Amino acid sequence: MKFERHVENLIAALRGLPEDPSRSILREPRSSDRLVEEVLESYRLGAKTPEDTIMENWPDVVGAANAEYSRLMRIDERNRVIVGVSNPIVRQELFFHRIEIAGRLRRLPGCSRIRAVILRAG
Repeated sequence: MKFERHVENLIAALRGLPEDPSRSILREPRSSDRLVEEVLESYRLGAKTPEDTIMENWPDVVGAANAEYSRLMRIDERNRVIVGVSNPIVRQELFFHRIEIAGRLRRLPGCSRIRAVILRAG
């Protein structure tokens, strides 16, 4: 039977044994199935990310012609979408419509926190 640490130390003192000075917490072991579920849930492994949703809908967001010359690079920590554009003319076109593109992105499922669109050469 397991007792709390201070109770274990009292028992050890009565028996003439050394006390346990560690500050570790004694916990019950967990099943590996539940542990794997918790890791998958906390890191959202296997779940659809906002990046996946944006990539699937990219031609609808920027237009089919512009989608050939642009790609999603990443979403940064400030919830800004970084877009790489390989053609300067397309970059200028997307720059003029960046607010409208951000609005389209916000309407996608899981992307409501998108704040802005940043265009980069590449």
